[in-house]
Amino acid sequence: MSETITFERLFKCGRVRDLMFRMKSKKAVKRMVALILGILIMVFLYKRLVPQSYTSKHAQRMQTYVISTISGNVSSQLGSGKVKPTKDDQFKERNESVHVFQNKVHGSAVESNQSTLIPDKPPSYSQNTSISDRRYLFPIHFCEGGPNWNFLSFRMLVAYAITHNRSIVTIPFRNHHLNNFTKLWRSFEETLDISQLRKIVDVVTPEVYKAECGSNISTFVQYPISQLREISKKENRGQYKQTRKLVKELWGIDLPDTSHKNRTVTETEQQMLNADDNRCLAIHGPRQIPHFLTEKEFGVLNLVDSHLLKAKHIRKMSAYVISALCGGKPYIALHWRNRTGEMIEFHSIYCNPMEVCIRNLEMLSNASQIIAESVGQLMKDRGIDCVYVSVPPRKQEFVERLRNVVPRVHTANFIKSLNSEELRSLENDEYILSLVEQEVCEGAEVFLRCAVSSWSEFVRIRRDNIGKEVGYLRDLPGVPKEIFTLI
Repeated sequence: MSETITFERLFKCGRVRDLMFRMKSKKAVKRMVALILGILIMVFLYKRLVPQSYTSKHAQRMQTYVISTISGNVSSQLGSGKVKPTKDDQFKERNESVHVFQNKVHGSAVESNQSTLIPDKPPSYSQNTSISDRRYLFPIHFCEGGPNWNFLSFRMLVAYAITHNRSIVTIPFRNHHLNNFTKLWRSFEETLDISQLRKIVDVVTPEVYKAECGSNISTFVQYPISQLREISKKENRGQYKQTRKLVKELWGIDLPDTSHKNRTVTETEQQMLNADDNRCLAIHGPRQIPHFLTEKEFGVLNLVDSHLLKAKHIRKMSAYVISALCGGKPYIALHWRNRTGEMIEFHSIYCNPMEVCIRNLEMLSNASQIIAESVGQLMKDRGIDCVYVSVPPRKQEFVERLRNVVPRVHTANFIKSLNSEELRSLENDEYILSLVEQEVCEGAEVFLRCAVSSWSEFVRIRRDNIGKEVGYLRDLPGVPKEIFTLI
């Protein structure tokens, strides 16, 4: 006979079931908490014990990684929202270098300013990028300035390519503008280490760009020539005309004729903002475009600088030179560039009238003895008796005066005199010799730079990246202000 089910019995059974459900829920929660803790412990142990290794199907994922890695640091340094760095912001590292040098003169210690944004192990990526996924950036930097102007422009464009998920095109660099140079450009591979660059950005050839984007540039960004000073317009139009001719001859790509366009700077900035909508992009002379570097690009510059290395054969030659220089002991390096002398030699438009440059040349000659003595005093204070001076391949009065003050003064002639089969090729190759000299300057205890030189700036960037001291020649005691723009 079945038991009669009453309302009270149902109520009691419901309470029991509810109690059992709660007990089961608590067990489930405990199991879930234990699972989460286990995962966190595994992640923590993995990060502590296993070397970081990043792989990806293509460089676009790498660029996303870089951007996500630095985003917190960038926002904390430059604030939230869109920032347009000023010229002072762009040269913040340079000013810090001057401060370090001035502190050193007074006996203060130098602290390394290496960035914490660079991963312990740079990400490594496959270059088997799907063609349909690529978005391209074609650098245009042939005839504006010398090779170091090109290097610095390319550096900025690498940062832009990373932060905007683009594959960068490798093009040659301008040769040094010397009276005896035989070719206008030098290859990318003989200049920079492309294997290092590929670790941080996808790299393609101009031929790949043309195959995907055609022979015409669909999106072309350039600082408007019409906005330049009158003294510079004609020169810049001529340089760009020559660049167009070279790009056409080398790859059959047509750059647009912008000589008669009256675009404003504001329109150029707006064009930059809209550039992400276009797959195939070419940028001409980014160093002239205002606010080209935003907070994103600034955030990856240290990563770029740690991978924008000179070609392996150049680093090998440089290591040999440094081991032989000054008996392997510490040395000071400086870059002396007589810009006034260069302007006179090449009949620059800035020597108009010529008397201006001749007068500046006389002031520089009069001050060279003071500068030599200041360099000698700095070396004496540091207990260093050897200096390497990088100078253009022409007679320099300053070097002779420095030899009367400092026991050991070396120039490029020292490099050419070394008994090495590989270095003998530098006798008639000022381009590679210049790159080796930059490496020598990077290895010095102190580097005294020229204020108005992209050659010095490129060395300064590398030294800042590894925490080495940089100072300006014009900051030495006794240097007249009248020649600040000449050294």
